Amino acid sequence: MNLQMKPGIPKFIMFLSSLFFSFTMCSAATFLNLSRKSKNQISHSDRIFILNKTAKTIDFDYANEFKELVPIHMGPFGSYSLKSKTEINLVQANKFQTLYILKPGDSLQISMSDSGNAIFNALPNSKRNYELDIFRKMNENSQFNYFELLNLYRKNIKNNYKKIDSIYCRDFEEKMKFANNYIIAYKIDSIYCKQIRDILKKNIYQLQMGVTINAKEKVDNLYIQYTDLLCLKIESQINKSDIKNSDMELLNTCFLYRHKNQKNPDSLFNYAKNEMTGALRDEIQFLITKKELEKEPQSSRWFIREFIAHCENSFYKEYINNLVENAKLSIIGDNQDNVVTALKQVKGLNSVIENLKGKVIYIDIWASWCVPCRASMPDSKKVRQRFLGKPVEFIYISIDENINFWLNAAKQEKLNEVNHNYLMLSFSKSKFKQSFKITTIPHYILLDKKGLVVSSNAPKPGDPVLFKLLNSLIN
Repeated sequence: MNLQMKPGIPKFIMFLSSLFFSFTMCSAATFLNLSRKSKNQISHSDRIFILNKTAKTIDFDYANEFKELVPIHMGPFGSYSLKSKTEINLVQANKFQTLYILKPGDSLQISMSDSGNAIFNALPNSKRNYELDIFRKMNENSQFNYFELLNLYRKNIKNNYKKIDSIYCRDFEEKMKFANNYIIAYKIDSIYCKQIRDILKKNIYQLQMGVTINAKEKVDNLYIQYTDLLCLKIESQINKSDIKNSDMELLNTCFLYRHKNQKNPDSLFNYAKNEMTGALRDEIQFLITKKELEKEPQSSRWFIREFIAHCENSFYKEYINNLVENAKLSIIGDNQDNVVTALKQVKGLNSVIENLKGKVIYIDIWASWCVPCRASMPDSKKVRQRFLGKPVEFIYISIDENINFWLNAAKQEKLNEVNHNYLMLSFSKSKFKQSFKITTIPHYILLDKKGLVVSSNAPKPGDPVLFKLLNSLIN
């Protein structure tokens, strides 16, 4: 994978507008632990078990509690177990971007439609199968999926907001009609029916308010009055003392809509501080602070300290603290081959290798956003297990620019169990990158017991040649 390729949701011009268009695909209050399990595992009430019954690789995404997309890579006949006490929403990473609403306790098998869409089956629960399949059938019968509607701004009609809105309305009517017919035909549970309709309404509300926020031409007063009333309607219908996770995203949208002309993060943060309370205030201030540190890692704006001091959400507070620490560690690592441990200790890569002389060293350069890197991790674990107790050391070096991305991915891949799991924050400037001419990842390097390079482009973990090489070097 080219080092410049990273995942992301479409981004627009206005400050914080990327937050507006984030398609939240799981509970913000739920931390999902993702791990690979055996095919025979029985699901528990707080787990979702998925088995890929096809010979094809299938990719999904979900949004974690920090509104960041997390990839799930399911190889042929592979399986995953997701831990969650609430529903989570997966989106298939293909042209249809189909949504699947998964429930704790689900034990699911995946087959494939002719069009390449995943089909989830909760056998023998046929009623559950109909629930899981509604968005797949809806997307296959629709002209646009949600992300294609967002991308209309990038096409040749980006300056014609009326045409964009007419497309949104027509798409909403068609999908709502399909959903109503589907619900009647398959006798879908009333609670699930409301959830489906709420998702469709939420999508068009966000899209329409986005028209007013992002339109390149002057929007007429009638349309502004409509979106003003829409925002007021959403805010009035949500119980502020008991905000559900599904409502939080709509309230975020309303906040951005009301402050669409305000680009100053200090003012935005102050408004949230003075006018909001509880979970909503924490979330809005978290997103503002996170955006600031991602834009300017060395930022010293007053509200960063304010957030850390007063935020009541421990997960948000830890995340921001990590970003602040990330900036400090980046300064230390500039123009040096320094790596960081999970405990945020800084080490020189050369000294790490020097201390391992007398052992064969296999270096794996990867990143949280690199799908091929993550796909190779099960094979990498098998190699470690095969050479357990032998003079072979495995060094994992992530090139993520955000320490939080690395920590979460390393935990998912069980790399916190290995002795040498590192982050190289200044990889792009490092002599290490230049010396080994690393332009794509995953990239593997093999050193002998003297620390000399055997291969600067070593075989990947699943290659049988690697086993022969390692055996020859340890003997």
